[in-house]
Amino acid sequence: MHPKKRLSRVAAISRSEEDTMSAEEKRNLDAARRWTHLYNTDPDRCCDEMLTDDCEVLMPARNVHDKGGREGYRLAVRTNLEALPDRRQRVLSPAADGDRVFVEMVWEGTSSGVHAQFGPEGSPFRLHCISLLRFVEGCIASETVFV
Repeated sequence: MHPKKRLSRVAAISRSEEDTMSAEEKRNLDAARRWTHLYNTDPDRCCDEMLTDDCEVLMPARNVHDKGGREGYRLAVRTNLEALPDRRQRVLSPAADGDRVFVEMVWEGTSSGVHAQFGPEGSPFRLHCISLLRFVEGCIASETVFV
């Protein structure tokens, strides 16, 4: 990132901020919005349309580096849906820099009780995190989740 360049924020973008965004940043911010929408409303379509075949997911705090590609991501999404059937990502503050989009979000849902890490059945689950999405030709090539 250029030292004097500010990150381009999606929420409440002013005209002057929007004018400083590159075409790539605008395209990637739009793709991040679409990813969030599809993740919440149609997870299979999200995997089919928004991910590269060989996408990776990293969670440094949990020592995860999943190189399972699109199908590995789909499996993780299905596991999460099983654990939190009503889960939703709520974006708080996205920003772009070149091929990367930073998405500060809250992940919320109600535990089905299937997986202990999400609590007993009926308990609310809430996770505040930041996902760093790296895009290649409009698709997510990697997601690094910071919790």
